[in-house]
Amino acid sequence: MPGEYLQPDRSQLTTARFSSLSPELSLLLLLLEDPGDAESGAVAAALHSVDKAAFRDLCLRHRLTGLAAHRLAQAGVPPQKFDGLRADADALRRQGLVMFAALVRLVHRLNESEIPCLVYKGPVLSELAYHDPTLRNFVDLDLLLPRAQLRRAVERLTTAGLAPSVPLPDNEAYFTRWGNQFELADDRADIHVELHWELEAGLQGSPLGCEELVRRSQTIDVGGVSLRTLSAPDQLLMLAIHAAKHRWLPLEPLIAFGRLVEAHPQLDWAATLRLATDSGTRRRFLLTMALTKSFTAAAFPEWLLDSAEREPGLDALRRQVEDDYFADKPYREDLPERLGELRWEFAVRERRRDAVEETVKRLVWPRPEDWAAVRLPQSIYWAYYGVRPVRLAGKFGRQGLVRARGRLGARAPARG
Repeated sequence: MPGEYLQPDRSQLTTARFSSLSPELSLLLLLLEDPGDAESGAVAAALHSVDKAAFRDLCLRHRLTGLAAHRLAQAGVPPQKFDGLRADADALRRQGLVMFAALVRLVHRLNESEIPCLVYKGPVLSELAYHDPTLRNFVDLDLLLPRAQLRRAVERLTTAGLAPSVPLPDNEAYFTRWGNQFELADDRADIHVELHWELEAGLQGSPLGCEELVRRSQTIDVGGVSLRTLSAPDQLLMLAIHAAKHRWLPLEPLIAFGRLVEAHPQLDWAATLRLATDSGTRRRFLLTMALTKSFTAAAFPEWLLDSAEREPGLDALRRQVEDDYFADKPYREDLPERLGELRWEFAVRERRRDAVEETVKRLVWPRPEDWAAVRLPQSIYWAYYGVRPVRLAGKFGRQGLVRARGRLGARAPARG
């Protein structure tokens, strides 16, 4: 029934499929359960088989350093036992405070110019999910604003000490057609800002378009400062979009997804699923929910879990993602990995045209490194669309030659 919730079976972590986890990942998952579980003797027992350096690297890779250090402290583990992890967490907390102060200053600057914006991810999501704006590992600040306000926002933030990563062309359509963000930075303070006009390219005019997101937005208090952000359902869909972009690695977006669900027991799941369906994000939303159920204590309506089980091919995708977690699979910046990402787009999207557009975008939409590689005059800005595929061909072509030479060298008979 729609009102019935299915509590996750935490014993699933002891099944054969989960029993092959490394001690470090097992400890991390244990720490991310309910505080009562983390405070039990299970943590103390798990510590005996954990490699501290490997655990520290794992937390960094999954962007859970701050939260893991916080939960270890809650479990009564002396800080000196994980001094490297604590040092990482303290450094991230200091940088988080610096970035939060910058965020408040920049939002105030935009408000002064009557440029509406929503703040999402970063410290706002950290506050919503973990009740602390510094527990999330984040490297930039994300602001959502109307596409028509992009140039004014860039000009205003430039006067606040930020520098655009690339020049904004006179014809903004060259930049906004395939993209959904513009980057600025203050390298001296290590502050990076991304201005978005969509959560992802192609959502304009959909229920997840900027105007609709602003209409449904909420105001929250973060460190005594009122900030506008996405509504709870939109936060979940944003996390699903963001996590899918990286094939649900690292783990932190799933943990945040689960915490948001726990914080909103009265969430209208039927309306949220309609939003996902109408915006073309249904499969990514359902897969994120299924993965969240595997790794957190969040409860979901039984009918919604049934919807995920009935979605064609979704269970196989869930198992593939889980296998990547269990194998502790590292990300490789090479051609096979990139081709796998493109195949993945077709698997996780329900509308083929969306997958085609995303594929074209990844192949031709210039990134800052492409803009920096070649400087073109405004009159032929359109030529930047050809720079990226040429650079990608050169980059992965060189990698292929290196691998081919390595294989040939390995096969060559020994001399002497």
